[in-house]
Amino acid sequence: MFVAVFALMATACSGGGVAKHYALPQKHSQPAGITTGPDGDLWFTQFSGGRIGRISTAGQMVEYPIPTNRAGPFDITTGPDGNLWFTEFSANKIGRVTPTGEFKEFPLPNEKSGPYGITLGPDGNLWFVLQKSDRIARMTVDGDIKEFPVPYKGPQQPKPWGVAAGKDGNIWFTMQGLSKIGRMTPSGEITEWCRNSSLAWTFEMCSSTMGSVAAWRSKLARTRASKSGSRGSNRCAISNVVCHSERSAQRGGEESPSSR
Repeated sequence: MFVAVFALMATACSGGGVAKHYALPQKHSQPAGITTGPDGDLWFTQFSGGRIGRISTAGQMVEYPIPTNRAGPFDITTGPDGNLWFTEFSANKIGRVTPTGEFKEFPLPNEKSGPYGITLGPDGNLWFVLQKSDRIARMTVDGDIKEFPVPYKGPQQPKPWGVAAGKDGNIWFTMQGLSKIGRMTPSGEITEWCRNSSLAWTFEMCSSTMGSVAAWRSKLARTRASKSGSRGSNRCAISNVVCHSERSAQRGGEESPSSR
């Protein structure tokens, strides 16, 4: 069921689709991230099952066990090298699997970083968020890693979650802990947008074929980067970003972007 849900969410970013459910061979696998592979199949992670799955559009499925036990794979993306790259939240690693099922794992330099979302950046590198250490990381296909802290004030941590490459050449990410959207340049400069409600958590992110960036929030509230920059009673419009929140009209208030 969860494979169908995540497949539908990914399809929604490109204009819509119809969900169909495919049962997994192993119970309680807890599928999480999904992406289109270089071979045209759909590749997905199984957080509790410790596997990377591949499914064709006809429903044929193959599973590949990750070498590290209880790795906790979460998100996955296709790399510039034609392989699949994924985060190992529990093992604190970044994993790579070839289309034939061969694995290589890259331990992160800092313990308990908690890698979560991952995407292919416009610079040809892998970009991923570190939820536990509140950092955005960049990684080459050779395994060189550079981390960028997400600054914040107060007791509440940013807890970066989803990440996507924008058409503007920057990296966009969600901050679950602060209910904000962040934008990072390849050089590491961060700009934050929109917190309409402290209760509207921000989760997954993806880029659309129209060049906008969409973030999916709790209770079906949606934040979308748009070129229109239009303002409405239930929107917080700053520069080229429009934030939609179910609660903003009730609570009121808008927050200007802050560069850090």
